[in-house]
Amino acid sequence: MRKMITREPQSQPLAPSAEPPARDLFRKLEALEKELEVNPHTGHSRWMVPYADLLTLLLGLFLVLFTASKAPAGQHVVPVEQTPAPMAAQTPKLAPERAKIKAQDAQLAARIEKQLGVGFKLKGVAIRQQERGLVISLKDSILFAPGSADLSPAARKMLDRLTQQLTSAMGGSTRPIRVEGHTDNTPITTARYPSNWELSTARATNIVRYLISSRHFAPEKLSAAGYGQFKPVENNSSIEGKQKNRRVDIVILNDNTAHQEPPALQKTAPRKGKAKAAGAA
Repeated sequence: MRKMITREPQSQPLAPSAEPPARDLFRKLEALEKELEVNPHTGHSRWMVPYADLLTLLLGLFLVLFTASKAPAGQHVVPVEQTPAPMAAQTPKLAPERAKIKAQDAQLAARIEKQLGVGFKLKGVAIRQQERGLVISLKDSILFAPGSADLSPAARKMLDRLTQQLTSAMGGSTRPIRVEGHTDNTPITTARYPSNWELSTARATNIVRYLISSRHFAPEKLSAAGYGQFKPVENNSSIEGKQKNRRVDIVILNDNTAHQEPPALQKTAPRKGKAKAAGAA
């Protein structure tokens, strides 16, 4: 019998095995990192911006819910910076000052009316008190001819008496005075005064000039204004209304209104250096 010889099968050469999983994972991560490398347009950190915004919104929401849960029932939560300030702290306490000024004007009006007398008031002079001060209204007919701004001799005598009594009633005080010219709405067109603007301004200016030159009023305390037909006290639809609108107002400004006037230039002494230079010259 043949002896059976069995050979053990030779082991086949091992095929190159797959790379270890860890190394393969590292390579994939490296390739992904290269693919998503940060550049001016794309990058792997782009997701951080919306993620951070989301976290910020969530944090704000939780804070609002937490604050609302701590507030008493039935009350609203208002930030401190939006809480309105008390009305008393915002409104200046001007009522006592205004009442004081109003009382001073009332006393001055009473003194002027007493000085002028009842008979004088019937000749076209009216006194009224306003927020800006005391207003002495003079009808234009007792001062000027129609369409004219020249003071008549009778008007000068009337102004002399008026200003004399006014100065006495004021007790030597130096309150600012504004002379205002007014007309009705009847158009005027002359070679000298093309409109009511020019006529009303010229009338106020002529009275200011007379108060300075003849009555020796301080020029820095006087001013003139012309309003034409645009500041009526009555309706121009009637003859009586037109007559009341044609007027000159002498306004004695109170302390509150006087502060709104343009300040006078403060005179300063010349410098010594400049004075010596001027003397040397």
